[in-house]
Amino acid sequence: MKAKYLALAIAAIGTAHIAHAADEVQQIEKIQVTGSNIKRTSKETAVPVQVVTKEAIAATGALTLKDALESTSAATGGLSDITGGNSFASGASSTSLRNLGTSSTLVLLNGRRVAAFGTPDYAESVTNIDALPLDMVERVEILKSGASAIYGSDAVAGVINIITRKDYQGLQAKTTYSNSMQRGLFDTVSASLTGGMGSLSEDRYNVMFNAEAYKRDGFVWRDALRNINPEAYRFNRSIGTFSSYSYPGNLDSYADGSTSPAAGCTPAANGLCMYDRYERFQAVPESKRANFLVAGTLDLGNNLQAYGDATYAKTKTSYLSAFTLWGSGDSSWANPITGEFKYMDRTSPILADNPYNTTGDFAGIRYRFVDSGEGGKVDASQYRVLAGLRGTLGDYDWDGAVGQLGSKATNTLRGAFSESGFIKHIGDYKAAVDGNDPLFFNRTYKLGQQNSAAVLNELFPTYAFTGETTVNFFDAKLTGGLVDLPAGLLSFAVGTDIRHEKLDVGTSENIRNGDIVGYGFSGANSSRTYGSIFGELSIPVSEKIEAQLAARADKFPNLDPHVSPKLALRYQPTKQLVLRGSVETGFRAPNLSESSDSLKTSFTTVVDPKRCDQAQALATDLENQAKALPASDPQRATLLARADSVYSAECTSGVLGKVANNPDIKPEESKSFNFGFVLEPLQNFSMSADYWRIERKNEIRTDSYSEVLNREGPTTVGIITRKTLDGTDRTFTTAEQAQYGVTAGQLLSITSKFKNVSKTKTDGVDFNFNLRNNLGALGTLTSELNATYLMSYRAFSEGRNDWGDNLAGRYGYSRLIGDLSLRLKTGAFSNTIRVAHESGTSLQGDYDDPSYTISDCAKKGMSSADCKVDSFSRVDYSVAYTGIKNLTASLFIKNVLNRKYFDQRAWGEDGGGIIPPNSELINVQGRMFNIGLEYKFF
Repeated sequence: MKAKYLALAIAAIGTAHIAHAADEVQQIEKIQVTGSNIKRTSKETAVPVQVVTKEAIAATGALTLKDALESTSAATGGLSDITGGNSFASGASSTSLRNLGTSSTLVLLNGRRVAAFGTPDYAESVTNIDALPLDMVERVEILKSGASAIYGSDAVAGVINIITRKDYQGLQAKTTYSNSMQRGLFDTVSASLTGGMGSLSEDRYNVMFNAEAYKRDGFVWRDALRNINPEAYRFNRSIGTFSSYSYPGNLDSYADGSTSPAAGCTPAANGLCMYDRYERFQAVPESKRANFLVAGTLDLGNNLQAYGDATYAKTKTSYLSAFTLWGSGDSSWANPITGEFKYMDRTSPILADNPYNTTGDFAGIRYRFVDSGEGGKVDASQYRVLAGLRGTLGDYDWDGAVGQLGSKATNTLRGAFSESGFIKHIGDYKAAVDGNDPLFFNRTYKLGQQNSAAVLNELFPTYAFTGETTVNFFDAKLTGGLVDLPAGLLSFAVGTDIRHEKLDVGTSENIRNGDIVGYGFSGANSSRTYGSIFGELSIPVSEKIEAQLAARADKFPNLDPHVSPKLALRYQPTKQLVLRGSVETGFRAPNLSESSDSLKTSFTTVVDPKRCDQAQALATDLENQAKALPASDPQRATLLARADSVYSAECTSGVLGKVANNPDIKPEESKSFNFGFVLEPLQNFSMSADYWRIERKNEIRTDSYSEVLNREGPTTVGIITRKTLDGTDRTFTTAEQAQYGVTAGQLLSITSKFKNVSKTKTDGVDFNFNLRNNLGALGTLTSELNATYLMSYRAFSEGRNDWGDNLAGRYGYSRLIGDLSLRLKTGAFSNTIRVAHESGTSLQGDYDDPSYTISDCAKKGMSSADCKVDSFSRVDYSVAYTGIKNLTASLFIKNVLNRKYFDQRAWGEDGGGIIPPNSELINVQGRMFNIGLEYKFF
C-alpha cells in the first residue's frame, strides 16, 4: 500500500456523510493541558498537543509504552532494549521526537519528571519508558513543540506527558499473550492488577494501586533465519553459512597454505570443522519486568488536599553474544587510568611443536572459544516517590510537592579476554605476532580440550558496568486570575523548581584498569544543585484572540542563568476555526556525564573510506576464486571465510573512540516556531494542520567518526591514529596492497572530547483528521488520521563549514509517517482497522557519505531501484468484546497482510552482510497476534 492510499482515505473522510445527532450539553470545566500551567476551558490551545487515548493505545496492540509511542507519527526511534545490547544503557528503551534524539525529548509522568536510566548511553541521558506502567495510563499527551519556558531543560523537541487514571474505584485484572502467528517466536506474556477505593467527592479520599508483570522470551537468528526477506540473499551471499572459525577448530598451514581440521573434529562436507555461528547471533533478548504504582489523595477540607504517589520498576534483560574467536580480526582498547593504547592482533600463529599443530610448520588457527561463557545480564530498577499539598487561597490555586526519584543499573558480562589472564594462560600476544612466544597457546589453556573452571575464570572473568542516578526535588506553583480585562480574565501562573542531582557511573575494577580486551570504559561521579523560577500569562487580547506569554529562568552551576521565553497566540475568528502559532526558545543544559569529571572509551564500528573499496574488490575476487572450485574443496571455504573477514575488517571496521568531558561546554539552545489551524466545519468532523520549525545550535557531541574519517587530512592529525602500512597488515598482503591501491594503514583509534560542535535545523507539517459517523444499526464509526511530513532536516558540517544536504527522503529520514484508524463500535463489539505508513528513502546519507550513492551502488552491483528503502505500509486489526458482564476480551492482529521490509544498507553496516540487522525483525514477526482478557471484579 502506497502513500496515495492514505490520501484517498483522507478524501473519503472529508466527503463522508455525517449524521447529525444532538449531543448532550455538558458543563464545561477548566482542565490543565500539557504545555501550560494555567487551566483553561478550551481543548484547542495555542500549541499543538496530540492526545493518544487509552482506547487508541489498545488498538495498536501495544504491550509496553515503547510500543505505544512508536505508533505515533511524531516519534522517531530511540533506544530499544531489544536492539541496544551493545549500548552503555543496555536494558533500557527510550523515545525521540522530530529526529532530535532522546536527550532533547522530555518525558513526564503526570506532569513531573521521571528518573533517567542509571547508566547513560555513553553520555546521553535515557528515560526508560518501559519502566512506566501501561495499564494505568489514561492517555498520553504529546506536545509537538519546544517547551523549555514551561518545563525547563531537555524540552527542545517536545514533551511526552504520560497521564495515569485518577479517582479510580474497583478491582480489575488483565492478562495478554502475544506471539507470531507464522513463526512461533516473540512469545510475550503480560499481566496486571489494578485496584482503587474511595471517592473524593463522597468519601473525601481515594487510594489506588497497579501492579504489572511482563515476560518476553528471547531467541537467536538461527531460529528465525528462514523468515528474513528473500531479497537479502541477492546481495549477501554468506547469510546462513557456517563458519570455519569453530571448535575444536581448523589449522592454516604456513608451508602450503592449506586448511585442515583439528584433531577431534568431525569434518563437514567441505572437509573442514564448521560452526553454526547463528546459534549465538541474538535476535531478541529475554526480558522480565515488574512495575508498581500506588497513588492517593485525601481531602482535608477547606479546599485543601494532600496527595502522593510512588512508582517502582524492576527490569532484567539477558543478552547472548557470539563466542570469542581467534584467527581473524583484532581488538583495540585503552587503559583508562594511564591512557595507554592497546592492540591485540588475533591472527598470530602457533609454532610447529605445539601438540595442537599437525601441519609440521607455523600454523594459523581458526578457533572459537565455546567455553568463554559469552553473554550479559542487565539488572535495573527505577523509582519515584512524592508527596504534596494543593489548595485554594482566595481566588488562587496553589500546589507544592517534594520527592525523590532515582534509578540504578548493573550490566554484568562475561566472554571477553582478560589481558592478564590471556598472558598467563595463553601467552604474550605481542611477541606471538612474529612467532616469538615459544609457548603460545601451549600453556594452561588447552585448545580443543576441556579446561578447568579456574583457568576459564581467569581467562574469561566477569566484568560490569554500573550506574546510579538520584534526584531530590521541591516544586511549587501559584495560579489564578489577576485582573478582569474587557475581553475576559487575565490569568497567571508562577512557580519554582529546585533539584539536587547525583550521578555515579563506573565499572568493575578489571575494566577500570584496562584488563578487559576490546572493552570501553564510562565513568563519572558528580553532583549539582540547580533551580528555576517560571511565570506564565494568559491574556485575552480580544473576544477572539488569546495570547500566552511564558518565561523560565534556569540556573545551573558554572553556567550563566538561562532564560527561555515563549509567545503563543490563539485566534478564533469563527466558532469553527482556530488559528494558532507560537515562537519560543529552548535549551538543554549539559548533563553530568558531559560536563563533570568523566572519561569514556568505546569500540565503534565504522566504514573506513580509505580501505573499504579496496577490501570489497579483494573480497569479490576471493569469492570468484571460491566459486571456481568444487563445493567439496576445503580451499573453497577458506577463500569464502577470508572474503568475509576482509570485508568486515574494513567496511565494518572496529575503531577505538576515546572521549573526555569538557567543563567549558555551553548549553544547547534552540528556537521553535509553530503555525497552524484547527477547523471543525461540522459537528463531528475536525481537522488540523501545523507547520513547525526547530533550529538547534551549540549541540553537545563529539565529532562524528564517519565525518572525521571522510575528511581525513592535515586537520585530523592527532585525532585519527593508523597503523603503519607494512607486511603485518591484518587485511592485505604486501602484494595485495600494490594490486588494489591501498595507501593507508589499518585504522586504530579516534580521539575527541565533548564540545558545542554542531547545529541542526528541521521543519515539517503535522496533519490530523477526525470524523465521527453515526451509522445507525451498524454503530458509530470513528476515523482518525495523524501524519507528519518532513520538509527538511539539515545538520551543520564543521569540516565543510556549511550546512549539509537536506536529509528528508535520505536514509533514516522518511518524508511521510502517518497512520489511519477506523474504529467501529457496534453494541458489545469494537472493531478497529489501522494502517501505518512510512515513505521510502534513498540509501545515501549526507553529502560527505561515500556509501550508497548511485555510483557506489553500481560498484556494489546494485541498480538504482535497489539503491533505496521502499515505502512500507502495515495493516493492523483489533476487536474487543464486552458482551459478558465485567469481562472484556480482545484480539489484535499486527501486519495482517504480512508485508515485508528490506534495508540493504543495514545489512552492510550492522552485520557486515552476515548478521541480520534489526530491521529484519519486521519480517521475522510477520503476522503477529495479541489476545487479552480483562475482568473487573467490582
